[in-house]
Amino acid sequence: MNSEEYGIAYERGFKSTVRFIAKEGICWLDAEETAQQAWVTGWEYREQLRNPGVVRTWVNRIAINLFLTQRRRSPCWVSLPDNLPVGLISIDRIAVNEVLMRCEPFERRLLTDLYIKGLSLKEIAVLEQTTISAVKIRLYRARAGARVMSKVE
Repeated sequence: MNSEEYGIAYERGFKSTVRFIAKEGICWLDAEETAQQAWVTGWEYREQLRNPGVVRTWVNRIAINLFLTQRRRSPCWVSLPDNLPVGLISIDRIAVNEVLMRCEPFERRLLTDLYIKGLSLKEIAVLEQTTISAVKIRLYRARAGARVMSKVE
């Protein structure tokens, strides 16, 4: 395929490549960048294309491969670490208060200390004058009870 034929194919197929990539769920500007990169890569390897009639399909495949490679290198989501400080989590206070009001006073106090005030297990144990293991067990029971109550709604 010569450069003139490729230029004509580019003019006819660039926008369809952008739409093809945008259907994968990326924003329009990123889809344009990926499509442009795919057409440039196609230009570099145009000598390998045996059938000029499939240039758009060939470039779309290059674009998908570029998109998938980019997504593997920089995922859109990141898992939260297990030791995320509780104070950094945004909580819907109205829903939390509804659940807390249905709990027993002792459980309410534990859940409030942990999730609202952001106290550590050790600090809660000192406040309650008990062991950390006992606080863990009581928090487990309080959370389980809160889950049951929130499902009852």
